[in-house]
Amino acid sequence: MCERLQTRSVVRLFQILMFGICASLPILPFAEAAGAKALFIRFDPPNSIYPYEESINSFGAVAGSYLDSKSSHGFLRDSSGHIIAFDAAGSVYTEALALNDNGVITGRYDDDNNASHGFIRAANGKVKQFDVAGATATAGIAINGAGVVAGYYIDAQSHGFVRGPDGTIAVYDPPGSTFVSPVSINSEGAVTGLYAEGGTVHHGFVRSSDGLITTFDVAGATTTAPVSINDKGVIVGHYAISDDSGEHGFIRAPDGTFTSFDVPGSQHTYPRSLNNAGTIAGTYEDAVDHVFRGFVRSNSGTMKLLSGPKHSEMDVHCINQNGVTTGFYRVHKYHGFLRVP
Repeated sequence: MCERLQTRSVVRLFQILMFGICASLPILPFAEAAGAKALFIRFDPPNSIYPYEESINSFGAVAGSYLDSKSSHGFLRDSSGHIIAFDAAGSVYTEALALNDNGVITGRYDDDNNASHGFIRAANGKVKQFDVAGATATAGIAINGAGVVAGYYIDAQSHGFVRGPDGTIAVYDPPGSTFVSPVSINSEGAVTGLYAEGGTVHHGFVRSSDGLITTFDVAGATTTAPVSINDKGVIVGHYAISDDSGEHGFIRAPDGTFTSFDVPGSQHTYPRSLNNAGTIAGTYEDAVDHVFRGFVRSNSGTMKLLSGPKHSEMDVHCINQNGVTTGFYRVHKYHGFLRVP
């Protein structure tokens, strides 16, 4: 599922902790490994310099953020291809981070006092701010079909929260944590993410809908970073081992067993998203030319490798329940895309 924390928002979370702080739709000739050609559709939010497609729902609508010459704004590309740009009221920097099947978006924004707030944008376009009491920063990171939002907030350190559709907020911390970064929520309300205990080692966690927190690590890993949980409770992510220069993908089954995988020929493998069929979408760094490209891994382990025009850089961010993926690629400038299998 695409309800997860994106890399840019992890960076933004660290920045806050450290410093307090309608498109054309051409069909493009993307490169693809063996097999039938998929349909690729390019799109660009208005005046976009750098788009970041954060989430795709079952109907093919995409939500994300983009940079123009001034700041970051949210956008929604609906299933017909129409793009709507938006900002939260009073925002100087808006990130739309997750979208559910009801067309509801959650994310975060900064105001002109450099305070960070969470928001929910309803399907009718109305944006509502929310904050965890006592927080200096709040961010909605993921949202499920019931409208339950998972996110983080910051006071002296970062913590996790779950916000119900009625606005009630439950806060939590994995045991001993000093840094908490939730990334994904499934239809049952289970949340996964990563946390640290004051050092540079990061661990994974899953919090059940009744509040039970289970922590986990890939054996021997110095960093275990979940990115997505599906409705079956399967979690995917990536991990690193201290004596190994590469990042590897992992799959954690509901019983806690792990499967490790790498894209063939990769220096690093970064899963980004998982659907209920067990299909994983993500990005890898080629070990030869060190260009980042995309991949889709089936539940059986079959890999399909993707790249942009002329084998250009590609970052695949999300996959929906129908296997449609979204992300960006770069040829001279950055563009968003949809890949329809």
